Amino acid sequence: MTLDGDLHLDGTLDGTISAINVSVGKLGLLKGKISAKHVTLAGRVEGNIYCDLLELLDGCNVYGEVHCHDLVVEKGAKFVGTTREGIVRAEGAVQTSAPLLPHDQATQALIEQQK
Repeated sequence: MTLDGDLHLDGTLDGTISAINVSVGKLGLLKGKISAKHVTLAGRVEGNIYCDLLELLDGCNVYGEVHCHDLVVEKGAKFVGTTREGIVRAEGAVQTSAPLLPHDQATQALIEQQK
């Protein structure tokens, strides 16, 4: 799905989203890829995210690879995967551009366990 504007998802979607701004609400579930300038997540995403700014809000669950310039992680957000490119800003954490967690067999097991 490609949009010239913004998208807010409160339901379930399997596929790819490309928009200027994307947000996934607390009840939202996306299995696929997101490409956007700004992404705000309160729900669940299983897939890769490509953006300039990613905000992971309290209660969200993200499983996948993130490519972004800025990453903001609120207390209570869950992120299992890797980050690439850019500065990572997490509450109480030092800025870094190194991958946070490798997406390996243990990570895949966690994803399966959460389903």
